[in-house]
Amino acid sequence: MPYVALDMFDVLAGWQALTPALAPSTQIALAMSGFGYPGAASATSLGVTIGGAAIGHRLRRVLPAVDLTAFDRLVFWFRSDVALAGLATDALQVRLRLGSSAMPLDAIGNVWGRYVLGQRGAVWHYVTLGLADLPAAIRSAVRQIEWVVTANDGSAHQLWLDGLMVATPRLTGDVDAALMQHLDGVLLIGGASVPAQIAPAPAIAQPFIRATQYLAHRARDRDPIGLRRHERDDTGLLIWPEPQAWDLSYRFDPVATSRADMGAMLDFLAARFERRQLPVGNRTFRIEKSDAWVEDDEALPVPPMRYMVAAWSETGTSRRESPVTSTQLQFDIQPGGV
Repeated sequence: MPYVALDMFDVLAGWQALTPALAPSTQIALAMSGFGYPGAASATSLGVTIGGAAIGHRLRRVLPAVDLTAFDRLVFWFRSDVALAGLATDALQVRLRLGSSAMPLDAIGNVWGRYVLGQRGAVWHYVTLGLADLPAAIRSAVRQIEWVVTANDGSAHQLWLDGLMVATPRLTGDVDAALMQHLDGVLLIGGASVPAQIAPAPAIAQPFIRATQYLAHRARDRDPIGLRRHERDDTGLLIWPEPQAWDLSYRFDPVATSRADMGAMLDFLAARFERRQLPVGNRTFRIEKSDAWVEDDEALPVPPMRYMVAAWSETGTSRRESPVTSTQLQFDIQPGGV
């Protein structure tokens, strides 16, 4: 499974605002907001009001143990009323930490953490944090999550959190899975749910919807340059490769013995993709009807529908940015007039 939700911030239950001594905090207030990250199925997020004396205070939750060893990153959305660069001189600095029963958050050896980075304002930021250096004692059974306020300029600030997941993104695999989640078993014909499948696959009982990917096109003009990933820990910056935009084209065939069933499936596809949005984990890709026509289409009982998914790839791993330790200048002295 490429994505597993840790918390979609649909309810307050489970989250605690605590002091450094783990008593209830009066410097952090929690409330559900009326908006979520772009394309979210639920129009809610967790609103966090951080007081001016909140340094060392934290937002914490205990989960059922989750094994993260099959995932290479933690991803979430956030927005803030102030820019966060992960520096102690910032107006606000917030650090994300993880813990387990074997190595709790308060254990001496638990030093893993990442600072939240992003600009201020109404823009949601999609954050990617690598898990390669997370100790195995934590990664195999995460039970604790917390955001700690590590710096503050003495003013109150606002933070919103949403869509916390672990992931191992795979471009075509993610889109295939999202299409099946969007289509498989949703339509009812004669009181029975209609399955969907990605070709090639063994034949199944009719009626069913068959999706076939027939084209993958690199869309360099859509590369999301603004989504370049970077993260900061106590030793410096880590940089992720820039995401790459791809157009993935699919053909959808309504397979049935009845013309009426075929028509019902075509109507269903048109309605299902009317919003032109395909949820993929905690992201949303655009999906559009394609006017492409293939000569073989006219020989079919019902012409297929063709759609294009405007996706982007997040493959690759982060690398640590090497700090500049010295600067060397070289001068060439030449005779005058040369």
